[in-house]
Amino acid sequence: MATSLAPLRIFLLDLLPTVPYYAAALALALKQAGASVTFGLTTYWLDKDHFRARGLEPAPCLVDIAALLPARPAWLRRLLKLAEALANLLILAVCWTFRPQEIVHVQFLSLWLRGMPFELWLLTWARRRGSRLVYTVHDLLPHDTGRRHFTRYARLYSHFDALICHSESVRSRLHEEFSIPLERIWVLPHGPLFRGSEIADSSLALTRLGYAPGTELVLWQGIIHPYKGVLFLLDAWVQVAAQRPHARLLIAGIPAAAAPDHAVEITNRIAQLGLAESVRSDYRYLPEEELQACYAAAAVVVYPYREISTSGALMTGLGQGKAVIATRLPAFDEILTNGENALLVDFGDADALAAAILRLLDDAALRHRLEQAARAEADRRGWENIALRTLDHYRSLKGAPS
Repeated sequence: MATSLAPLRIFLLDLLPTVPYYAAALALALKQAGASVTFGLTTYWLDKDHFRARGLEPAPCLVDIAALLPARPAWLRRLLKLAEALANLLILAVCWTFRPQEIVHVQFLSLWLRGMPFELWLLTWARRRGSRLVYTVHDLLPHDTGRRHFTRYARLYSHFDALICHSESVRSRLHEEFSIPLERIWVLPHGPLFRGSEIADSSLALTRLGYAPGTELVLWQGIIHPYKGVLFLLDAWVQVAAQRPHARLLIAGIPAAAAPDHAVEITNRIAQLGLAESVRSDYRYLPEEELQACYAAAAVVVYPYREISTSGALMTGLGQGKAVIATRLPAFDEILTNGENALLVDFGDADALAAAILRLLDDAALRHRLEQAARAEADRRGWENIALRTLDHYRSLKGAPS
């Protein structure tokens, strides 16, 4: 068994936290499985207590002060975070000179995404010091950019000893399009997020959100980005609102930095379609307590995406045990089965999406069955098993040639 072997020295790297909740869940699971994990994330400025509340402290060598300073003005916060990240890269280079890590597992390279090579320089040095490099492919390519960044990402993926992805469809694309050998691509599930603090009373949750008890609430939640299909959902909601005038749609989440104007587009579409009475938009980061209230209050959660590599939002919905409607996409099809643990529709088919929403609002028994199936699916993708499988893969790298 993996836990009976000597602990591996693992450095989990996402200096400017881009997937903080995923990284924290993985780090905790790896620690519980017996690994020696150094948490290479600085404080997440939107949720400053999340890591420490779970017993996760940034690596002792890291400078971690920028997120603790006032958030405004935004340009100053970004400048301080950049300076902090550059200092930390230099610090890590020195630390790894004297004490190399066995595994450096990268979640995101935030500076590289902005055109700066410094993180790759650090990883090149880590390899020279004997570290094996692993990268989790959260997004195969940047969304809504077509093939514009293909060559750059192909070079990035070739830099690593192994890649982790969350679906066979992404593994196939990494192999067929990016020419990564199959043996260097590991498929591991994305675990559920925000479990363990669910709100059991939906009426209380509705009241906390400002809705009347008994309101039929449909939830879209996530980082607001064009590919996530909010405009498509609004087109379908016209039919829902006409047939269920008391139903309500909540669009909740922070706009993506890469698409800052999309929230304005959504607001304008709500007004153009005459949906202001039945649709509420909440464009901000939701603290975990409010996030839990949104899911507890919702009768249905919707993921009407145009494309996706993996979805933490979907895994949140499954983990919360909600009735799910999603689009038919390769990554979703490996998790969801129409009529068994979700209802699936084709992207762009507003009639089908409206019909699916109305069907679930009408059929409490079907909702309950999908809720139970969602919880069971999340249980099958638990972090304990993910950690053990991840450790086995790490160990397979130790004896492999560089």
